[in-house]
Amino acid sequence: MNDTLLSLLTLARETLRSPADGARQVLAWQLSRVSIWQAMVLVVIVDLLMILLMGAIEPPTPGTSQSNPIEQAMQFMHDAPLIGAVILCVFVVLFNQVLVWTARAMGGSVGFYDMLLLLVWLQFIMLFVQAAQIVGMILLPPLGGLLALVGFVLRFWLMVHFVAYSSGFSSLGRAFGVVVLANFALAFGLGLLLALAGITLPTEMTNV
Repeated sequence: MNDTLLSLLTLARETLRSPADGARQVLAWQLSRVSIWQAMVLVVIVDLLMILLMGAIEPPTPGTSQSNPIEQAMQFMHDAPLIGAVILCVFVVLFNQVLVWTARAMGGSVGFYDMLLLLVWLQFIMLFVQAAQIVGMILLPPLGGLLALVGFVLRFWLMVHFVAYSSGFSSLGRAFGVVVLANFALAFGLGLLLALAGITLPTEMTNV
């Protein structure tokens, strides 16, 4: 196995054991801004491939894509993967900026590129969860759903620790608040991007 990949896998395992220490080691790389942008594009592309593969393994039930916004988004990614990749990149950058603004508003001192690098590292770790989810979908479909839930919890847990470390927060509570508020903005941004892409929410959802 390539030494660089082996080192990354080792650091990923250490990050799961101690997220703050993992964040410290990642930021210690002191990557250039160009390298961070390149890493972001790379993980977004791999993430999109994972999404398309999961859609191919478990295609939407006929008729559900018209009433399910998630299925609509998946179908859009399948039909226009290049545009989908661009939207995902923009989405990551916007969410990163919202995290930085929210953290600073709550007394943090995180920088834009430090937070972006940690988000890229987070997504790198989550790629392995997605890979496990794909295997689960093939071997035992219910396991895929369980792994998706585990992945959601793991992503949130790591993000809270990353925000706490990069922002200099002494407690996880403030970082938790930052992540929650930023995710509300994330949901709003997703709705806006879906609208710009021509994907509309079903009537029954908009009337809730």
